[in-house]
Amino acid sequence: MERSPGTAVVLLERDAIALVAAARNVAGCTRVLGSGLAHVQGPFDLIVSNPPIHLGGAQSLATVEALIREAPSALRPRGAIMLVAQRRLPIPALLARSFRDVRTVADGGPSASGPPAHPAAEAAPHLAPCPAPQRPPTATARRGRSARPPP
Repeated sequence: MERSPGTAVVLLERDAIALVAAARNVAGCTRVLGSGLAHVQGPFDLIVSNPPIHLGGAQSLATVEALIREAPSALRPRGAIMLVAQRRLPIPALLARSFRDVRTVADGGPSASGPPAHPAAEAAPHLAPCPAPQRPPTATARRGRSARPPP
């Protein structure tokens, strides 16, 4: 992803070693060691994350659920969040709780040319896979006003 001149980049990571490694890939960034958006000063135009789905050896969606819950208040009114996640995870359904516009923008897996692999995607016709060979699936959501009451 290219950065426009004058764009500020903030890296938020809960693991100090991972934070140092990530900062090597992003020149001129602000590094923040923390586990949630409360640790960084927004608002943001874009949040990009490949959130962890394990705590220890067990699968846990706690981190991604917290990120999705916190993101709307951390984003500017027309801001967006982009997540990298395995298609077997219920990320589209989790995003739909907080965002009105949710769609898959890349899905390079075996079912990329067929119907969506996730039940939430099958139930929501506005989620459409886009072929992107050799790339992990990405879910995106745009913040906006919704007539739908919160769950």
